[in-house]
Amino acid sequence: MPNDSRYADAEDEDDYQRARLANIQYSKEVEGSETVKFDPPLYLQRYSKVVEICRDLGVTSVADLGCAELTLFQYFKNMDTITRVVSVDLDKQLLEANARKTRPLMLDHMSRREKPLDVSVLCGSATEFDARVAEVECVCAIELIEHLPIAQVDDFTANIFQRLLPKYAVISTPNKDFNVLFNFVQGQVRHWDHKFEWTREEFVRWCEGVREEYGYSYTLTGVGEYEEDNSFGYCSQFAIFTRNESFPVSKMDTSQQPYEEVYSVEYPVRDPSDTPDRRLTHELLYIVTQIGMERWDEEGEEESCVAISHLQTFPAVQQYEVSDEHIARLVELHCGGEGSQEDTMRLSEDRGSVVVRNVPPSPSAEKSDSSSVRSVVEIDEEEVW
Repeated sequence: MPNDSRYADAEDEDDYQRARLANIQYSKEVEGSETVKFDPPLYLQRYSKVVEICRDLGVTSVADLGCAELTLFQYFKNMDTITRVVSVDLDKQLLEANARKTRPLMLDHMSRREKPLDVSVLCGSATEFDARVAEVECVCAIELIEHLPIAQVDDFTANIFQRLLPKYAVISTPNKDFNVLFNFVQGQVRHWDHKFEWTREEFVRWCEGVREEYGYSYTLTGVGEYEEDNSFGYCSQFAIFTRNESFPVSKMDTSQQPYEEVYSVEYPVRDPSDTPDRRLTHELLYIVTQIGMERWDEEGEEESCVAISHLQTFPAVQQYEVSDEHIARLVELHCGGEGSQEDTMRLSEDRGSVVVRNVPPSPSAEKSDSSSVRSVVEIDEEEVW
C-alpha cells in the first residue's frame, strides 16, 4: 500500500483498494447521506457561520484563502462593515473564470455603499507570504487545510500565524469522527482531493500547537450536527483564533508580493452630501412639477394644490417612510432656502398640501438639462429630524 495518510486506517490491500475506488467515485464533496441530511446544505451553513463570526468580531478587512469559485466573497460584499476583501487561490484558471463575481453590478452603482469596498483577487499559495494579505484583520481558510499535502501543513500554519499575523483567523475542516454516519469504507474521505481528514482530537492537537508556538488563543465551534446523536460532534469543525498582542513577533518585509493579481476593483461609494432628505426632496420636486405640467395641459390651471397625503402614495416617496409633517418641513426648507423656488412652489397655510404654480413646459425643454427641473438645495438633516 502507498504511503498516503488518507488510507492509514486500511488494514490490508483489499481495504486500500475499496477506499481508493470510493474516493475516485466522488468528484464532489460528500456532505450528506441517507442517514444524515442538512437543511440548509452544509456549505451554506459554513458561509453563514463565517459571516456570523466576522460580524461578531467586528472585522473590517478579510482574506479568503482557497477562495475557489469566489462564492464566499458574495457574503462579504453584503456586509456593510467590510471595506477590504482579498481572495486568494492557487488555481489561476478558476479565478479568471469566476472573477466576474467580484465586479460591481449595476445595482451597486445605483445603490452605492456608505463605506468603500476594495477588492483584490490574487493567485498564489496559502503557504507563501504576501504582504497584501498581511494587511487584513482576519484570515479565513474554509475547508482548505485538508487539501494540502500533510508535509505543507506546517508551512501553511507558519504563514498564517507567524508571518501574516492577522488579529483573527477562522479555520474550518471536516470532522473525521462524523464520517461514520456517511457509511464510508475504511480510508474513504469526503472528497477525492482531501489529503487527510482530522478527528476532533487531532484538530484540537493542531490548535494547541498554534497556541503554544504562536501565542494565539482559540475557541471551537462548527456547523452540521446530527440531531439524533450529537456525540459525533459537528460535521465541519471550526476554530476561531485571536492573536495575543503581547506575544513577541517578527514583522515581515512588506515589499514581498509574490502573488499574481488577477483582478482588483473599488466599489462605488455614496456621496456624503447625498442624504436621505436630499434625495426625498429631489423626488418631491420632480413629482409636483410633473403634476403641475399635466394640469396645465389638461385644464389650463395656473396653480394647483397637491395634497401631501397624495404625494405619499407615490412609491418613490413611500420608500422613505416619513410623516406628512416631515414632508411639509422639507418643502418649507426648500422654498425658504437660498436659491429657492418659492415663486413656483410653496407650502399651504394648513401645512397639508404643496401649492405649485403650473408653468407650461418650455418649447426647448427637450433640449434642456433635466437636472434643472429636479435640482435641489442642500438641506441640513438635523434641522428636519
